[in-house]
Amino acid sequence: MPRTSSYLLLFGLLLAGCSPSAPSPPLVFYPQGSLSEDMCEPAALRIEHVDEPTALGFSAIDVLAQVAGPRYSPLVWLEQPANGEYELSYGPEHGVSSIALDVRVAEGQIWHQYRAPLLDAPEGTECDPGFLQIPIELSIESAAQALNERVSAVLEARVPYRGHVVTTFESAALAGGLRMDRLGSLDPSRSFWLGPLTFDAWLWRDGSSGSLSAQVGSAYVKESKQLRPPPLPAAQPGDLALWPSARACDDGNSIPLPSDAKLMGWSARDVMDELGAKQPRELTWSDGSVTGLELDFAELPSEVCQSFEESLEFDAALRVKTSDGRIHVRMPVRVSAAPERGGIGEIALRRGGPETPLDAADLAASGITDAPVGDYASILIDIEGTHRGAGETGSISLRGVDSQ
Repeated sequence: MPRTSSYLLLFGLLLAGCSPSAPSPPLVFYPQGSLSEDMCEPAALRIEHVDEPTALGFSAIDVLAQVAGPRYSPLVWLEQPANGEYELSYGPEHGVSSIALDVRVAEGQIWHQYRAPLLDAPEGTECDPGFLQIPIELSIESAAQALNERVSAVLEARVPYRGHVVTTFESAALAGGLRMDRLGSLDPSRSFWLGPLTFDAWLWRDGSSGSLSAQVGSAYVKESKQLRPPPLPAAQPGDLALWPSARACDDGNSIPLPSDAKLMGWSARDVMDELGAKQPRELTWSDGSVTGLELDFAELPSEVCQSFEESLEFDAALRVKTSDGRIHVRMPVRVSAAPERGGIGEIALRRGGPETPLDAADLAASGITDAPVGDYASILIDIEGTHRGAGETGSISLRGVDSQ
């Protein structure tokens, strides 16, 4: 493994000038020991009206204005690999299909679930502000009617522009045509049965992402009059279906979503439009000389791996070019954009992807000239910066790498 050492060259960047009746929401259970760990305890507040302001800064009607209504998406039915215990197959839909979801407000109690400081908590203790629980009616329909369900559910929302819903179905009670073609045991001592199906979805304006999964239970094939331990638990199957894509992302924390998905009330594509707005940029070298700087971002594909919690994060491709010709490189970057007052706040940029050292003996072929490389065999180039409105700051650096 290469090890990096002290900076060879540091360029300061000064960019862009100036600156039917639904069920009651479920009780919330917290991990054992959480009361003593964060000095907080669970609490709940009844919200009497759909438009009642809450301590979260938004009301239930603000959430419904974003996530209620119909949305459509590709749906991918997945084949289950053999697991050595049983074989599971299902139909009538296979491969790529589609799913239509419709969200409507339902009668029922709205709750604000949160955590509050214990009586003996130190002054200034901060606790989880929590989320709203909103009763909804949810319809789920797939292209060939394998799913054709109408259920009462609870939508949870920590922010006004996105919600999360989890609901379960008994497989025997499905209104649609989903059927198990085979649940065959490969273990002569055990039989297997299909338990509840779980529907798990994130919802935002005009879009959604989610999964349909199943539970499998096990039992002994033969009864016994002798005392014996319970049968071994069944290995659980993978997801039965995913939407809008079944592609896996490399980092394990992101999911593939349309680049125009309004996950934060705005999308990854909106972020790139903000970064790509034409504006003069300058770079100041470490020796004090100044040159023009171009940052050109490649257009995002229609689908990109994204993570979304407090900020929206995704990978992009960047071309960096200075007017004096000393740098002209392309590199992957990681973009992180935070929400602010309903819009895009600070956008942070850093080098993304695996670190691939450049051959120090032939940096010109990589787009870098006049760089003091010393005795290093290879060089890493990094970039980081922040963008907020009309102001940007950042830096580009070269690091020497010792050969092993």
